Amino acid sequence: MWTRDQVLEASHAWQWIPPGAEELRVDGVVVIDYPEWARMGFYVMPAKVADPAGTVSAVCELARSRGRSTTEWWITPSTQPDAMEETLVERGAVVSDVADIVAYDMSDGPPAVPVPHDVRASLVSDAASLDDAEEVAAQVWGGAPSSDDRRAEQLRSLGNPLDEQGGFRVVAYLDDTPFATGGCQVADGVARLYGGCVRAEMRGRGGYRATLRKRLEVAYDHGAGLALVHARVNTSKPILTRLGFESYGQGRHLTLTV
Repeated sequence: MWTRDQVLEASHAWQWIPPGAEELRVDGVVVIDYPEWARMGFYVMPAKVADPAGTVSAVCELARSRGRSTTEWWITPSTQPDAMEETLVERGAVVSDVADIVAYDMSDGPPAVPVPHDVRASLVSDAASLDDAEEVAAQVWGGAPSSDDRRAEQLRSLGNPLDEQGGFRVVAYLDDTPFATGGCQVADGVARLYGGCVRAEMRGRGGYRATLRKRLEVAYDHGAGLALVHARVNTSKPILTRLGFESYGQGRHLTLTV
């Protein structure tokens, strides 16, 4: 069984470093400089910080030297000391997003997830399903579907079903219309569920649940014993709570102009 400390440790260990991203270290703090297409910015994940004010200054200076105008900070119950967030706010940081760290212990199997009979979810395994997933994601998150080199890179990374980093994506269809998608990475026995989204005009039709069930089934079959989500409080969290996911604390995303 997974303890609270293990869940929070798994949450803090969750790092996404796609092609084009660069992992850096500042005063022992993980910083990831993401490419523009990732829409993650200059992302900072502090854990144990000896000098909050000094670390904030050093990160901002590095961001400025790399042409960044803002820094994005992910603060969780694992962040020490508590003064870290206070220091950021004093420097002018504002909370730009809030997520609950929720998880389901799959030691005895994934939860039962009911899905409407007219909805099906499939692995993204070829060009057609990739384009379907990209179309949905672009409509929900903004921007445009991946193209050219980025699309070619995604096609090369499609696995059976896991890619080299243990990742995969799924797309859900209502009849033959793609309307929901989501991703997952299996790492160290943890299914990291991310990017779940449904077209606005088709919400309430079971799309999120369909992508969730498919991701959990695939992850469990590939050794995941814990399902972990950084869940939006007003969207995915209520669904996950009804399915038996438990909350282990709150993560706060702060944006600081440098």
